[in-house]
Amino acid sequence: MRTPLRFDLNGVSVEVDIPASAARDAIAARFDRCPPAPPGDADVSFLVRTGSGTGRPEGRGRPVYPWDVGEVTYFDGPRSLYISVGDHTRLLAEPASGRVEITTHAAMLDAAWLLARPLLTLPLGLAGLVTGFMASFFTLFIVDAPVTAKVGALLAGLGGLAALLGTGAVAFLQAGRMYQRR
Repeated sequence: MRTPLRFDLNGVSVEVDIPASAARDAIAARFDRCPPAPPGDADVSFLVRTGSGTGRPEGRGRPVYPWDVGEVTYFDGPRSLYISVGDHTRLLAEPASGRVEITTHAAMLDAAWLLARPLLTLPLGLAGLVTGFMASFFTLFIVDAPVTAKVGALLAGLGGLAALLGTGAVAFLQAGRMYQRR
């Protein structure tokens, strides 16, 4: 039985249930300066598993970001974000509930950048926007830019950008790590 990684990001509990791998180590390193989350249900939870792909929601979605390696689409009906990467990785995020499911091939667990960067950062930011944890998350990235450009900035993995959280604290994505300042 594996133990999920748990972090407190300025009062937002984040849980990442992922098998032992390079990706797990990279995610732990990104959050290594955050305290552990208190026991209980996480505000945002990621489940990373291997096996058959997470299904794409039915119906028509809105493209969020033009990504030549797959798809990044938001679906209004189920209020979910779907991301695909090639034929090997799928992500389905339900921002209102804070649940994110990622399915991939076992070999991709060694692709640390993919799972620790865009597939972690974008759903975390979107869940924060929808639930109010990070009400101003995008505005500090690019002021007065369309949402597509803001999401693009997140997917590009730009470091050193601040995200103002609902608690009034500031978290920095610097050199791939989450920092907190109270």
